[in-house]
Amino acid sequence: MTKLLTIAILLVLYSCSSGEKGNVPKVEFGIYETISVNDLPTALLDVLKKSALEPEKDTRLPIVGYILKDQSIDKQLSQSDGDVRLFKTKYTVDDEGKYLALVSVKNKPAITNSDIHKAKNKGVNVEISFNMKGARKWADLTKNNTGNLLAFVIDDGICCMPFINGEIVSGTALISGLESEEIAEKLSFSLNTGNSD
Repeated sequence: MTKLLTIAILLVLYSCSSGEKGNVPKVEFGIYETISVNDLPTALLDVLKKSALEPEKDTRLPIVGYILKDQSIDKQLSQSDGDVRLFKTKYTVDDEGKYLALVSVKNKPAITNSDIHKAKNKGVNVEISFNMKGARKWADLTKNNTGNLLAFVIDDGICCMPFINGEIVSGTALISGLESEEIAEKLSFSLNTGNSD
């Protein structure tokens, strides 16, 4: 049975570069497995406690805490720590638009630009079709992460974090709920210029 993943966007705003279709810059894309705060190394937790980060109370989530959008994260936090990497969200996560979330993920992406066959905008959504290798990776990734969040990262920022309900064997993912068709179109073009297929 073919399934299509609808990705929940934490907020509907995604900052895309402006430019003509031919001038769309390549983007680095990756889908990462998230790591809950409970599973982080003790040394990293100690660094987090000493930082200016406002911690997330639910330690079952991969969101380690929140920082002001104009605030840079400590150098120690911006570097990967062995098997763990921290990314900021590309958008604010509060009603006032002040805070970004800091999310813990596995150090290496499970899926990258080279796994994308084509991205296509459909209204305010972007459908990603994976190549054969990417489709197998996507099926395994969703099967092994049922009940967890995945982090879709574009240019060192998380654009969305879908909750995985089950294995997806269709080789297709859908980023939905973007603010406008123009943003979806720009994201689609950026993903197409960033893949090597």
